[in-house]
Amino acid sequence: MTNHRLQWIDNGRGVAMLLVILGHFLVLGVSRLSWINAFLVPIYAFHLPLFFFISGYLRGLSQKNNKAALSQVIKKYFKRLVLPFYGFSILAFFWFKYVISHLMPTFSYYEHWDNQFLFSTILGLRDTPYTAHIGALWFLFSLFFVEVLFEILLRMGKKGRFVYQIIGIVLLICIFLTVTIQGTIWPFSLDTVPTGLLFYFLGYLYRKKEQPFAPYLTKSALLFTSLFFVMVVSLNYWISQERIDIFHGYYGNFILFFAGAVSGIFVVLVLLKRFGNKDSRLLNFVGRHTMFFMATHQTYFILIIQIILLYWMS
Repeated sequence: MTNHRLQWIDNGRGVAMLLVILGHFLVLGVSRLSWINAFLVPIYAFHLPLFFFISGYLRGLSQKNNKAALSQVIKKYFKRLVLPFYGFSILAFFWFKYVISHLMPTFSYYEHWDNQFLFSTILGLRDTPYTAHIGALWFLFSLFFVEVLFEILLRMGKKGRFVYQIIGIVLLICIFLTVTIQGTIWPFSLDTVPTGLLFYFLGYLYRKKEQPFAPYLTKSALLFTSLFFVMVVSLNYWISQERIDIFHGYYGNFILFFAGAVSGIFVVLVLLKRFGNKDSRLLNFVGRHTMFFMATHQTYFILIIQIILLYWMS
């Protein structure tokens, strides 16, 4: 059972990572080809919530964290998420400074040192000219604080045996914060933590209630939820005239965003449960190396494609 379970989870992480890569790749052409939005809008509606959901599910599987001291757990998360953030960010900075800045005029300012590069990277800022080299790595800080906050809440709840009550109250606060700070970007991607915590908890809760939930993962449920997903995501896009983009802190109508993300996760979950235990070398490989692909796909591979297109079209 464990091997099967881990295989579908790795496949799920592979699906989430490939959706992130595909989304970032399609963004290159959206300004020229508006029809690309037909793919971008649904992808951006749930690909990052899916990552949080799977992470929460994995936390539900973990028994070591329940027995370990909070300081030990935080230390483990720091090594797994924060240290790679700074390590990959430093490498990417030099890649931008000594290679990209000479090939792409857009990033020529990387040739000249500015303290903003250092401060912005330390603070994990995103969506600034001085942190283009960070790329998708901002997600690591977001996940770090989500996991740390969840561990704190879990321990607070267990002491008084009010785990779900305490987490529920915090989640309501998270919904309020997400709605009120929409469009605002904070250091260390703290503005994305309320949203991330919602889906992380859903993944954790699903793990704890997995067996009772199993009968609902049917073909008819898959069809209905797929249609619901398309309807809700389309409605949110029609109302807001913008696609959901957690990176920029934009969710459109939050209720529609949440409904779309949950239904999108459910669709992937049904597909994974029905077919995810089959051996898929691509999904399995990507799923087992999400850190590498998260760190490199946008700042290296996609930029190389951009450079090739830039010189080919000039």
